[in-house]
Amino acid sequence: MLPRKTLMERPAPPAELSAAERIEWLAVVDRMPADWFTREVHPLLQQYCRNVCTIRNLTHEYEKEDLTLKERDMILAMRDRERKSMESLATKMRLTHQSRYDAKKKTGSDLPRPWE
Repeated sequence: MLPRKTLMERPAPPAELSAAERIEWLAVVDRMPADWFTREVHPLLQQYCRNVCTIRNLTHEYEKEDLTLKERDMILAMRDRERKSMESLATKMRLTHQSRYDAKKKTGSDLPRPWE
């Protein structure tokens, strides 16, 4: 008798995430294969979702008209730190095109270049 193949379920968002963070979690998880986010990367995905939502909130704060130059500068610095963290996590979880690039599998490299 062959072993039964079970369908992999997509991970549900953790309860401690905010509503906006849970929406982001589901959006990311739904874009990738069902088995992409194994248990050991859930904390990374959780922080990634927090970063995304924090960046959105900081952008809304920055767009307020009554801010001083110093306040705007502080918001931009905070947003940049969040962005760097988000980019690092996205790469580690292989969510970006760059992180999925494999030089051995690149296509089109064997085609002649038009200028040659």
